[in-house]
Amino acid sequence: MANLNKVLSERLIGLLCKPSLLEEIMGDLYEYDEEVKSKPKLKRSVLYWYHVLTFLKPWAFKKITGTQKLNHLGMFKNYFKTTLRSVGRNPISSFVNIFGLSVAIGICLLVYAFVKTDYAIDRFHENKDEVFLATSMSDRNGRQQEYGSVPAPLGPLLLSEDPHVVNMCRIQEKNFIVKNRENVFYEGISFVDPAFLEMFSFPLKEGDPRTLTDLNSIVLSGLMAQKYFGDESALGQEVLLVFNEGFKKRFVVSGVAEPFPDEHIIAFNFLINFENYAIANERFSENDWSTLLDATFIQLDNASNIGLVSAQSDKYSVLQNEIDADWKVSAFSFNQLSQLHLNSSNIINGISHDLTAPGRVALPVIGILMLFLACFNYMNMAIASSTKRLKEIGVRKVVGANRSKLIFQFLMENIILTCFALVVGLSLAVLVFQPWFVNLTQRPLTLELTDVNLYIFSVALVLITGVFSGAYPAFYISRFKAVSIFRGNTKFGQKSLITRVLLGFQLILACVTITGAVVFAQNSAYQSNRGWGYNHTNLVYANVSVGNSFSQLKAKMSQDLNVIQIAGADHHIARARAITAIEFEERKLEVDQIS
Repeated sequence: MANLNKVLSERLIGLLCKPSLLEEIMGDLYEYDEEVKSKPKLKRSVLYWYHVLTFLKPWAFKKITGTQKLNHLGMFKNYFKTTLRSVGRNPISSFVNIFGLSVAIGICLLVYAFVKTDYAIDRFHENKDEVFLATSMSDRNGRQQEYGSVPAPLGPLLLSEDPHVVNMCRIQEKNFIVKNRENVFYEGISFVDPAFLEMFSFPLKEGDPRTLTDLNSIVLSGLMAQKYFGDESALGQEVLLVFNEGFKKRFVVSGVAEPFPDEHIIAFNFLINFENYAIANERFSENDWSTLLDATFIQLDNASNIGLVSAQSDKYSVLQNEIDADWKVSAFSFNQLSQLHLNSSNIINGISHDLTAPGRVALPVIGILMLFLACFNYMNMAIASSTKRLKEIGVRKVVGANRSKLIFQFLMENIILTCFALVVGLSLAVLVFQPWFVNLTQRPLTLELTDVNLYIFSVALVLITGVFSGAYPAFYISRFKAVSIFRGNTKFGQKSLITRVLLGFQLILACVTITGAVVFAQNSAYQSNRGWGYNHTNLVYANVSVGNSFSQLKAKMSQDLNVIQIAGADHHIARARAITAIEFEERKLEVDQIS
């Protein structure tokens, strides 16, 4: 062991330290090794190597020779000046290049914000990996479809019978009249189990989440607290809920939630204990398998146990089919909360998210195509304008610049140019693209200038764009020989296959982009002008509670001469509907029912 330590230490010190110090250092090590010879082997080795490391000081290291010392700051200053002069000599082509790159970079930054926001949806919940939404799989219209509504008894049975399920929450949403002083509105009320605020991370600005166990308590969102109580504290205040004409109930505000993050699907206005639903709806029974709830969430002790829970739930699907033959399910499925938004557009009657998988791909593809288009445009224009820099290239080669230095110079100039484009592109993204996108899609989207990842993405984007768009022009231009340049017999790109391919790609991408824009504009015009089967321009609607509210509104509106017709409905086209299963030619079909 001692000999091995000496051999390894001698090689290490010989590799790193100055040769003039080698003999002195090794002599000291041999003496030290003799001093610790009486120590145990392991302790002796540790002490020996600790002593070796004490010699590895900065003053003892070898000086690296054979490399040329460069004034890097002066070199980059020179490249910066050269870039500015090139822009000044070619203002039109420089403007086209910078503007094209700016638009492409701005779109890529918008795509970054879009992907970042979409990825973060409902991921702020601490239990996002352990919480799952229960769904039912049914054979409808000849294929398997997934539904977000499951029978009312499923959640409680999973909690009581499966040891891996540690928490459960049912959610049922209904609209009722909410009164507070002079404020009277028709609002959505969420009936939830007390575990709701434990399973989901909705911190309260005021109050205690444990009060949801009280049947007379109500928790408000921050928006509703502001709407009903203004700047006054809502805690301890009373609100009146009118469930129907014969039943009203007062609730005490026991909590007010903090503002929700922008990246969310799950939200609420008012939370009350789920047991109140049996009071509001006399026909509801927790043991009725034909009663479907809007959502049922379960929380596991470990996310990896979801397979066991899913297998355990097979017996419940058999029970469901025996009791309710009209709504047969093939299986119950479970969607992880952290991934729920990715699949929610495929879940019928579930927690809705309007973005589908093709929608998630479309915007990044557009950003990549725009970036390629700008890069190809830059390559072609850089090669075409290189004739103005022939003398500069020739002089540099004559005074000793080799091809690698010229390539590095052109790449650095292109990266500097891309940095200018980044500044303009960031401005376009923040001031133009982001507001336009939010207005068009009504989706929350922000480019936070304090986001560190945004700057990392921007730097990577500049480097990739700068190198990709500048690599071919740099290699192409740097291969010119000084003799050919000064003789004037240098020719450009007439027979260059790569140049022709680049021009072809640029033309194809330009045509695809223009065609896509035309189709998008035509589709928007078609959707705006198409006939919907009714005169929607003179039609208005209002949500009212069931009972005398509709009769009172109808009587009042009938007195207005400007009102031609009045009709009541349980559902509204494109707003609300019921899904009904029917049998047609021995097939189970799913239809929309509008009453």
